[in-house]
Amino acid sequence: MIPIVSLILALFLSPRQIWADTLTVGKNELPSNHQYRIHQSHMRHVEPRAIISSVLSDVRQQTLTKNSEEASLLDIDVSSNQLGDSSAVLLTEELLSLLKSKVNEAQDSQTETKTPPSIKLALGMNKITPSGASRLFETLIGRESESDSVLAMNNSLEISTNDMGGLNNETSDEDIANNTILDGRTSTDTSQDATMPDFLIEELDLSFNDIGGHGIHSPNVQLLDSARRLFEGDGTAFVPRILSLENCGIGPAFCRSIGRGFLNAFERKHNGATNPSYRPSVLRIGGNDAIGDAGTVALAASLRMAMKNDGDNTNGLVELDLSSCNVGDAGAEALALALSSNPGCLIRLDLSNNKISDAGAKALGRALVDASHSSGAVFEQIILDNNVGIGDDGAAALAEAMALGAV
Repeated sequence: MIPIVSLILALFLSPRQIWADTLTVGKNELPSNHQYRIHQSHMRHVEPRAIISSVLSDVRQQTLTKNSEEASLLDIDVSSNQLGDSSAVLLTEELLSLLKSKVNEAQDSQTETKTPPSIKLALGMNKITPSGASRLFETLIGRESESDSVLAMNNSLEISTNDMGGLNNETSDEDIANNTILDGRTSTDTSQDATMPDFLIEELDLSFNDIGGHGIHSPNVQLLDSARRLFEGDGTAFVPRILSLENCGIGPAFCRSIGRGFLNAFERKHNGATNPSYRPSVLRIGGNDAIGDAGTVALAASLRMAMKNDGDNTNGLVELDLSSCNVGDAGAEALALALSSNPGCLIRLDLSNNKISDAGAKALGRALVDASHSSGAVFEQIILDNNVGIGDDGAAALAEAMALGAV
């Protein structure tokens, strides 16, 4: 791996506007010699069962290693196939079973286990509904859905937005937001045994499936509960490291469920849980314009309150993509407060194509400087392209953060 450090400031300034402000520091990942690609996308004329059979057949022919220095990566793309709920869930279940079997067969019991193999699974644009997405999450979590009585419980601890500047969270899914974001502590078993996983899920892409309740399909209580449990990270290794839910009709209620999961995870750890945590560390939910400031504030509140920077890289998010999510200054200021109050809760943030003005940009710039001064944390990347309300003052605040080494 060759580290490449780059710092780019691309600004197009007018007296009132800034078109792009992109700060980037990263590494160039070299391709692995153990990557296998199975791409069977855009095959809408083929029956779902034939696609599933073909994918599983291709997987059976691959050699997946668990004990090598460089673990295998299996990239499976079945996007744009109109699989629907049942076929998408069946494919996922069969893949998990087959991969576990293959890895166990290939494992050399005399060799010390190192990095397990991992898979990427792209299920975008497959007509998956909220019910199907919930079933997929439950499959990864490894537990059956909770009883109706548990699903009907009210959330006992709302994520308060009063600490984020008094934003009034009036949303179209107000009833669900107020009544169905579950606490989840009744279903958490911190005593279950955790072992080294047979394989890891690197990425799950469900983008362009109408699952979030702000499209054709109505909000789904069971999906909100499944999302909350997915982000609790209570020991299951089959939770994806990268979760992509772009253009899925997600709104504030979904964000509050994710935030509730973070808070439950922190509470469990605070109470002495020792199980390893597996939860998404990269969340890409761009293109969901219903999220707005209300959803952004909910995510920011959970990052601020729950994800303490104690050196455990499983604690919080590494990357959050909120591009094209109708985020304004209130959302930007809430994220800024999280960054300054809890340095390290994020290291990459995409807020491009939103409605942020100078006020939001200045708050973000100050937060980056404050976080750097208080903890030495350095932010890797912040993207603010196409926020046309950002002018000279906002650009100056971001440039100052750059000059001081906060980015």
